[in-house]
Amino acid sequence: DTLNAEYHLNFKWTLLGTAGYQRIHYDRTAQSLGYNNEGLIWNLGFRLAPNDTTAFQLTYGKQQGSYNVNATLNYTLLERTVINAQYVVQVENFLQTAFANFPFLTHDPLGNPIDSRTGLPYNFANQPFGQQNTLFRDKLANLSITHQFLRSSLSLQFYDEDRDPLDGTAPTEESWGAIGNYHRD
Repeated sequence: DTLNAEYHLNFKWTLLGTAGYQRIHYDRTAQSLGYNNEGLIWNLGFRLAPNDTTAFQLTYGKQQGSYNVNATLNYTLLERTVINAQYVVQVENFLQTAFANFPFLTHDPLGNPIDSRTGLPYNFANQPFGQQNTLFRDKLANLSITHQFLRSSLSLQFYDEDRDPLDGTAPTEESWGAIGNYHRD
């Protein structure tokens, strides 16, 4: 359970805070050593929105067993061109990853399931890492630029993702790359 608070200093600056208690427990299995973490969690940070085209948020705190920095930047470069940057650290398991990918499920004209981000056959697991029955700390850095045309959009995304298993059963993995996407309504 958490309590979130925001205090608007003025129309540009907002102070952010979160406090709460968290209990994470995954039983030991034949393939996993299990994971336990229990205690207070907190985050402190700020949001800066100096104008209608820019928003930046930075938080630091203890959550899910470690001290982490999370940051997000949204910037409107031109009237229809937006740049987004993000760095997020979170603990998740395979099931949470699979559910996070469902919004990208779509179908091609023949009815085959495809991933709307890539146009490739849909894989409900996290694309670069596949299916893993483990709990991991995921560190994702993401930079994208998107331009909206009259009836279509073009985007380019660069990413770097590190996955550290928390139970020690698998090595740390890294995936990085770029994704280009064109979508027409």
